[in-house]
Amino acid sequence: MKRKDLFISSAKKRGYAKLLPAGIRARLFLLIILVLLPQGLFLTWIYNERYQTQRTQAMNTELEVAQGVAMAFSGYVEGIWRENHAIGEAIRMFSSPVLPKARKLLTITATQHASIRSFNWVSPQGVILASSQPVLEGKDLSSLPYFIKIVTGAEWSISDLTSRGIKVQAPTFAIATACRDGHGKLHGIVVAVIEPERLGELTLTQRRLGKGAYAIFDSRGVIVYHSIYQKLAWEDRAGWRKMDPILQAALKTRTPQVGIAVPVLRKSEWVSARVPMQDLGWVVGAGKPVEVVFGPVRQALVREIGFSLLALALAFLSAYMVARTIALPLQRLEKATTGMGSSPQAAPEDPLAPMEVSRLRHVIMEMADNLRAGEKRFRLALESIPDMIAICDQQLRIQYVNPATISATGLPSSKLVGRLDSEIWPELYKLWRPVLEKALETAKVQNLELELPSPKGSRHFHVTYVPLMEEDGHVKELMGITHDYTVRKQAEDELKRTLEELIRSNRDLEQFAYVASHDLQEPLRMVASYVQLLDKRYRGQLDQKADRYINYAIQGAKRMQTLIEDLLAYGRINRVVEFQQVDLNLVCAEAVKAMETAISESGGAVQAADLPVVWGDKIQLFILFQNLIGNAIKYRRQDVQPLVLISARQTEDAWVISVQDNGIGIEKQYFDRIFQIFQRLHAREEYPGTGIGLASCRKIVERHGGRIWVESMPGNGSTFFFTIPDRITSPGDRQYP
Repeated sequence: MKRKDLFISSAKKRGYAKLLPAGIRARLFLLIILVLLPQGLFLTWIYNERYQTQRTQAMNTELEVAQGVAMAFSGYVEGIWRENHAIGEAIRMFSSPVLPKARKLLTITATQHASIRSFNWVSPQGVILASSQPVLEGKDLSSLPYFIKIVTGAEWSISDLTSRGIKVQAPTFAIATACRDGHGKLHGIVVAVIEPERLGELTLTQRRLGKGAYAIFDSRGVIVYHSIYQKLAWEDRAGWRKMDPILQAALKTRTPQVGIAVPVLRKSEWVSARVPMQDLGWVVGAGKPVEVVFGPVRQALVREIGFSLLALALAFLSAYMVARTIALPLQRLEKATTGMGSSPQAAPEDPLAPMEVSRLRHVIMEMADNLRAGEKRFRLALESIPDMIAICDQQLRIQYVNPATISATGLPSSKLVGRLDSEIWPELYKLWRPVLEKALETAKVQNLELELPSPKGSRHFHVTYVPLMEEDGHVKELMGITHDYTVRKQAEDELKRTLEELIRSNRDLEQFAYVASHDLQEPLRMVASYVQLLDKRYRGQLDQKADRYINYAIQGAKRMQTLIEDLLAYGRINRVVEFQQVDLNLVCAEAVKAMETAISESGGAVQAADLPVVWGDKIQLFILFQNLIGNAIKYRRQDVQPLVLISARQTEDAWVISVQDNGIGIEKQYFDRIFQIFQRLHAREEYPGTGIGLASCRKIVERHGGRIWVESMPGNGSTFFFTIPDRITSPGDRQYP
């Protein structure tokens, strides 16, 4: 992982650490909270499930109560309707005088119904003819809605609640029943006037158990009867609908409705149900206080919360006690290990400490020992390094110097530590201050070469400034390492001068050799020509000894001429020629063609595989192949036709060319000697040559950045290998092994 990634990861960890409490006790408490939190959420879910279940059950219960009241009230209304019908049939059958008899029947019937205010016999024109309350006789009911409904053909009708009855101050409603003959002719109407306050005497309206209540509303939403508030002001009765959204929904949709609302004259919520009576157009409501419905659930929740709080308190107390068994040993360990890096102290065993803390104590003690040992090794290393080392802070104030710095500057540590370099060397510090500041700004290693005067001459220094980083990537301190390489510099300068002199000497020597060899060839050719003339003119005229001497002179002149030509070729190898792409197949073919006479005379053959295209000097590569093929033909075995095999293979960064023969072979002890100049393994009479050919091959291969070697066994032939890098484009690019 890169250093930057480590910094980012460390910063994220520090960000997470801010979310956690610092102390062990607080973290244990947090752990308990995290453990108990799911339990709390589970209890909340259970309570919600219980609440929803209880709510559904309560709403269903209130709906059933309302439906039961609706059925009972519908039965009550039906009973009054039937009673009216019986009264009307009886009156219609009375003989004259009818009205006294009818009045008596109505009065007797009214006394039998506590909820009935009066029974009345009404003419088809809407006038009360007879009543259980005679004061009502003569009253006109023709404009009332329920009368109009009967006249228009209805068998019976019920009116909405009115604020006051006929000659009565209390609210009333009426149930009217038509009295018709077999032909449908209306003979009269029986009207029962009912006071809602008297409905409490009915069995159907007995007060509910469990603090519940029910009510009856007319088609307008005016409350007709309430099981608790039996006597209500008309404003409360008429205004109930506006404050009851469940009632509004039931009247609008004509379907049963349930919900939770705050009813009129109540300050708390009630679970309420409203059931329309389809045959009457009225609505029955039932309800129960929320605190009554959900009381058992809330009591169970209180018990469970109390138990949870008790368990939480016990858990916190246990965590506190456990935390003490961890925190106290750690505090003692911290106190015992304070300053342990500088002076060894003993951290005592703590019987209360957990096993992990005990192991931690041993680890810390071992780390302290390692820290002291590492610090000692580091200090010994710094003090033993011959280079000058100084460490300064961000203000470039020196904080540490090693003995080499003290020795080199001649100043004691007290004169260096705590001071700025500008205070110590006011004239010289400008040389390195810019580089030092750049190292601080960029947080990268900076290098500097210094040449400073000294009594013994100039001194040369290489200074490296290394930023010492903090975890967040900021530079905390800067370490300067100063290496005195004056001796090496002087040696390099001396070597450079020597090399330049050697190059100049070699150039002069090469020029001299070229001139000398060139000037030597002319007298040598003259000597050879005159000796050859002597041989032609006087051969056979002198004795055999003279002929032999003349032959020696001719052969010596030829060898001398060949040697001079080889030396010239050897000296020209180092001449710089720009490399170019060379097809070794063409070069090898040209070399074979140049050796065609020698190959033909020996009866041998040369077989070359596919060779690569390389970067090099075409003429020198031609000489390389010519020398290797010529040696293969020259050093052949008697009675064996020479065979030369040339092939190539590619390695990672070079081509390896091999030239294999079936000649006399070479002993292993001469593998290196044969590549040295003027080194011969055989007499000139046996194998002619100057001893320069393989030396030239070696020089050519090395100039191309490769190497040459041989593998051979006497009597089994030899294989010469040489390499040519496939990436070198000029002689200056080559690298020697």
